[in-house]
Amino acid sequence: MKLIATAEIEIQRSREIVFNTLVACTTYPRILHAKWPVPGIALAELPEGDELAAGVRRLVTLTDGTVIDEEILEFERPRVHRYAWSKGLRCPFSLMVRRAKSPRHFYEVGDGAKVEWTYAFEVTNVLCYPAVKPLSMRFGSWMRAGLMRAKSALESATGDQLGPGDDRPD
Repeated sequence: MKLIATAEIEIQRSREIVFNTLVACTTYPRILHAKWPVPGIALAELPEGDELAAGVRRLVTLTDGTVIDEEILEFERPRVHRYAWSKGLRCPFSLMVRRAKSPRHFYEVGDGAKVEWTYAFEVTNVLCYPAVKPLSMRFGSWMRAGLMRAKSALESATGDQLGPGDDRPD
């Protein structure tokens, strides 16, 4: 059984800049803040010498101390970033969600870009569905808040404060 969370936004910057900014390790902590009960992202890092590409693993440390092992499933600049995680969740979430997959698609829209971000959560048991449903809705709200922070920064006069970024942590 799966539950879906979605968010989308249009940003008035080129698709390349939006893509590079939103996939960069350095951007995650700047835009993905905690929104109870969803923790924020404190750090995202690639193993030494790796660049973002299909098959690479990235470690994502959350503000509650959880470390998620993220596997990049598809990476086609500047069109798609698809990833999954299945390790690292703490109890009680680990009892309710087995795995999550997330594609982010980037489209050209006029002079800007449209981002469509989806999370599909694999629920461990049908009995967990009533508890996970409101969490997935809150997670969608968390995603939208992060995209709004990115939009605000990228469209401001100092829009380069987030990017375009690169694929390496600071």
